[in-house]
Parts: sequence; C-alpha cells; structure tokens
Amino acid sequence: GARIVAAYKGGSKDIESSYSRVDKYAAEVAEKYGVEIVPDIATLCSKVDAVLIESLDGRPHPEQARQVIAAKEPVFIDKPLADTLEDAREIAGRGAAGGVAAAGGVGGGGADAESGTV
Repeated sequence: GARIVAAYKGGSKDIESSYSRVDKYAAEVAEKYGVEIVPDIATLCSKVDAVLIESLDGRPHPEQARQVIAAKEPVFIDKPLADTLEDAREIAGRGAAGGVAAAGGVGGGGADAESGTV
C-alpha cells in the first residue's frame, strides 16, 4: 500500500469552491492523518516517492505536472487530466521524454465538480 506523507495546497484561486475550502482540508489532513503541508511542489517532490495531483480544475495541472516530471517523480493526475487536449498531450509527452510515469484519471469532471482539494 501507499501512505500520504506530504501535501501541497494547490487548488484554484478563481474558483470559490476551491479557494474557500483548501485551508480547511489542509488543516484536516495535517491534524487527522499527520500529513506534512509543504510550501511548494519542489519541496513536496523532495519528500515523496510519487505525486498525486487531485485538484478539480485541470487548468493548473500542466504546470504542476511539469514541476513533478522535472523532479523525476512519478505522477498521477486525477480527472480532469488537463483543460485541453493539447495540455494533456504535453503532459504525456513530457513524461515519456523524461522517462517518468505520468498517468491520468478518466471520466468527467471539471471546475464545477464536487471534490476536496489539497
């Protein structure tokens, strides 16, 4: 099995249901599960063996994935993988070119989907 040991507060600054809840969720996973909340993706990558990108907004996923792939960490991106087909192809291409496992969820989703975000 896997264990979540660290998290970065991502989310979307322009989606109220994301930015209004991210601090609460971060505090909950830190207190309830002992997860260390880190200030940025680079710090996160230095503490983990793989990264899960779980935010409900696909727009920031390419930039987040670029940083994780550059750190040579495997990454799973929950749906939506990206906001556009071009961005999804970029993520897959960067992973393949860098020899890094980069996988995404399938199905619907989007900015108005219900989801916890850390």
